[in-house]
Amino acid sequence: METPGSNISERENQALNFLQRDFDQCFQQLRHYDNQIFNILKFTFTAYTVLIGAALGLYQFGLKEQIDITSPVSAVLIVGTLLGLFMFVLVIRNRVYFVKIARYLNEQNGLTVCTEFGKFITRRYLT
Repeated sequence: METPGSNISERENQALNFLQRDFDQCFQQLRHYDNQIFNILKFTFTAYTVLIGAALGLYQFGLKEQIDITSPVSAVLIVGTLLGLFMFVLVIRNRVYFVKIARYLNEQNGLTVCTEFGKFITRRYLT
């Protein structure tokens, strides 16, 4: 029984090796973007926890001391909103890069499936 790729030319073999390396590097980059999104979400959750704690602490202090601390509490909440918007944009931008790489990997999968070398590979979409 022949092994896959045993009757191909040297140039085709080099092309296959290039595609394999490219696929591996793209998949590694895909994992990197996925980890970045998760880390951004962890940071955002922590930041919101701190900001909500600061706002509630200032509010409680103002009630206890009979001081109007509405503006500092509002400032903390505005900072939290701006931070949230920035993190949202960062996650969306990161996701766009993730999708570009996933589509490129799907193109490589499609190429492999359409050739005689990819009879054993099933098509699987990442996006």
